[in-house]
Amino acid sequence: MIDAYYVPVEKINEVAWEGDSKAYDLALYNLGQGVDEFIIVNPAFPNFRFDDNVSLPLVNSNRCVVWKYKDTWIAKYFKQDWIAQKKYWEVNWEVNWEVNLELIWERNPDIDESIKFDKPSINDLYDLNYEMTWYAGHTYLSSNEKIWVYKCRLSQCDVVGSKDMGYIEPAHLRIIRNPEIPDIEYSTELKVPVYDLKYECVWYLDPKYNPSNDKVWAIKVKLRGANKSIKDMGYVTPKITYNPALPELKITVDNRIPYYELIYEHVWMLDSAIANNVWAAKITPNKSKGVKAAGIAQVDLPKQLDVIFISYNEPNAEENWQRVREKAPKSFRVNGIKGIVNAHKAAAELATTDMFYVVDGDAYLTDDWNFDFQPGIFDRDCVHVWRSRNPVNDLEYGYGGVKLIPRELMLAADESNADMTTSISDKFKVMPQVSNTTVFNTDAYNAWRSAFRECAKLAGGIMRRQLTRESESRLETWCTIGADRPYGEYAIAGACAGRKFGEINQGDLTLLSLINNAEWLQTKFNQQ
Repeated sequence: MIDAYYVPVEKINEVAWEGDSKAYDLALYNLGQGVDEFIIVNPAFPNFRFDDNVSLPLVNSNRCVVWKYKDTWIAKYFKQDWIAQKKYWEVNWEVNWEVNLELIWERNPDIDESIKFDKPSINDLYDLNYEMTWYAGHTYLSSNEKIWVYKCRLSQCDVVGSKDMGYIEPAHLRIIRNPEIPDIEYSTELKVPVYDLKYECVWYLDPKYNPSNDKVWAIKVKLRGANKSIKDMGYVTPKITYNPALPELKITVDNRIPYYELIYEHVWMLDSAIANNVWAAKITPNKSKGVKAAGIAQVDLPKQLDVIFISYNEPNAEENWQRVREKAPKSFRVNGIKGIVNAHKAAAELATTDMFYVVDGDAYLTDDWNFDFQPGIFDRDCVHVWRSRNPVNDLEYGYGGVKLIPRELMLAADESNADMTTSISDKFKVMPQVSNTTVFNTDAYNAWRSAFRECAKLAGGIMRRQLTRESESRLETWCTIGADRPYGEYAIAGACAGRKFGEINQGDLTLLSLINNAEWLQTKFNQQ
């Protein structure tokens, strides 16, 4: 037993730590003047006291004895003659928290006493400055809410706040799988509310996999010594894995398989009319005895892809919209949304099919155009662009043509890309048919603006997969041909200005993205 004077914590707190351990200890030593032997307690643990089973080590009396827990000092013992040599004797010590620091533990009274949790340990002394809280946690415990199990704090000591100490598992939790069912993964989330651990929680196998009328249990979760009453947790379904190479389409399979057959891997294939020898879905046990063909998967491909007309103050938008309605009576319209990417994202949100056609506000569809093209199963993540005829210079390529866009990729598109069409997907197809005439030369500003934007893209090199020689040829045509056409001189002026802007800022995507800013384009036009 250590019989020594404990210096009051109020005095200890008056000594400031300034980075010099020797100076700090000398200041602590001076607090015990007039006392033969005394103890300084780390002010982080003001309630600490040695219990009766602790005694001083047999060391020279002129040494300061330092008790440490890991890298943290707990208490220091001084005698008046320590100052002569300033030597130390360190003792690595396991603290009896309950006795030495008077910890107060609280267990959640709402959790049934039959649900046992091991009392957690405290590894960091400085955590004792807080009210510490541990929560119930396990793979099979519900994560809908955090339910506390234990709280702990020092007695008769103000805490500086609360601290989340993480999760602790229930003691003796058992997960039992029905040995009559092959070892498979389930797609159902197996979660138990903490309060239900007082029961034996049972999941039953999905009746599709059970040819008899009896309920077959699949998994049980229970605690040793808990209530023996059974709680029905519902049904579990074997996990079906879908081919990750396929697009995100609705795929359905006939999964009425007797559970005792699940010892084999069952595979559903795509219809050969969609793709030859391509698997669509499978159920795989952890230990398979072979492979069985389970049938043909049904892929829900829309018969007609949505058509969306996007307009923004084009003088001929109403005429072109009516033309779209003639070809696609159930089409939608997005009108007046500022920003090209924003307008296309609004179209994607409006679309109900996995891909959708986009017709620009200045596009007048050709007589032989229709919206009946349906991409193959492996092209559902590919941007398709049809050709358009330029009414000023007679060029025919993807500028202003009808586009077919994957909905999910459009929703995730980066708004900073100057050329939206070529940046949505890594897959891009140029379609040979001419879909429309892009009638952009309706007035001076629209002729200039459209030509400026396109030629800035061509010269700035921002369109992915563009061919330099082809771009140069198109630039030359834009900048020289069509002065005799309606507003052709404005189109040529815009093309030349756009070409210069693209060449000067080539590779600078921040500046090149200004071509999608309507106010900036209007100012640029007014200046020229």
